[in-house]
Amino acid sequence: MCAADFTQDGIMYSTSINNTAWVISAKSVAGSVTLPADVTYNGKSYVVTTIASEDFSDNEYIEGILVQGQNLVEIQDEAFAYCTKLKMCKVPMSLKKLGNRVFYGSGLTSINMPPVTTMGTGAFEDCTSLSSAVLLPGGIRELPSNTFSYTGITSLVISEDVVSLANRSIQGCSKLTSVKLPSTLERIGDNVFVSCPNISEINFPSNLKSIGEFSFYDTKLKSVVLPEGFTTLKKYAFYKNNTLESLVLPSTLTALADNNFSYYKKLKVAYFNANTCITKARSNFSFGDVTGDYIIDVADLNKVINIILGLWLGRETCQVRIIISCASHKNMLKTKKSRFFLAGMQK
Repeated sequence: MCAADFTQDGIMYSTSINNTAWVISAKSVAGSVTLPADVTYNGKSYVVTTIASEDFSDNEYIEGILVQGQNLVEIQDEAFAYCTKLKMCKVPMSLKKLGNRVFYGSGLTSINMPPVTTMGTGAFEDCTSLSSAVLLPGGIRELPSNTFSYTGITSLVISEDVVSLANRSIQGCSKLTSVKLPSTLERIGDNVFVSCPNISEINFPSNLKSIGEFSFYDTKLKSVVLPEGFTTLKKYAFYKNNTLESLVLPSTLTALADNNFSYYKKLKVAYFNANTCITKARSNFSFGDVTGDYIIDVADLNKVINIILGLWLGRETCQVRIIISCASHKNMLKTKKSRFFLAGMQK
């Protein structure tokens, strides 16, 4: 039998020779809509496996979508884009592929996404009513660009197995306060959390290796503890994070770009391995008028004078006490410390 198109309950389907059906148009349906697991045409049954590109896009009347059964495998590009009244979409665990900008600009308020293995860019971008999102484990390895950009999310749980957050994947979420990163995460790309001004706490997982440019620019983090094994911190990653009070950089850090830790007026304690950070001291640590203890883990004490000079050149006024020790930062407070004071500084 050749493929055929037909309409049922206001939804147009296209059948195929392998006994499957695609939803190809549903721009006029309204209210809460149920998509069946299978449809019948000319006495023959077809399982519904795909919602095609732009099927529901620009539909101003649809408020909810429920997909029955476990046959749906794919939702294609912009299928529900600009459906501004769409508040709820419940899809089955059988879903494996999500196209580009599927829900772009829609009215979704929350989402529990099955473990899809393929996800395009901007799936939930500009969903300003979206307040919470959960990605279930067992699916994608990278959160694509613009997945949650400029949404209204206040909390986000990223699924285990995700190893990378792509550039701009969560940027511009002004209401976001709670983020749970997976233990499997290795890379945070460029601009990931830029313009998320209400993030105050993030636990960086032990597998994390790199953070990209501007990723936490102008956030409200109070503490940054990067794990041993972390190697690369690109420029402006934590720039103008004016609430930062404590900082720990690991001994494994080998690439520290410019202007990461400047303009911190509340920073009180910083631990870092000077053997990897020394050449960047001036461009990364512009303390301004901050006060507190800066504890530097130094394996070679011959570098002490260079560290002091590097920090001094980065200042105009200094009220910061620098503490230099060979001890690990974990034992820092339990060991006797050698104190060095820059000219003009008070004890």
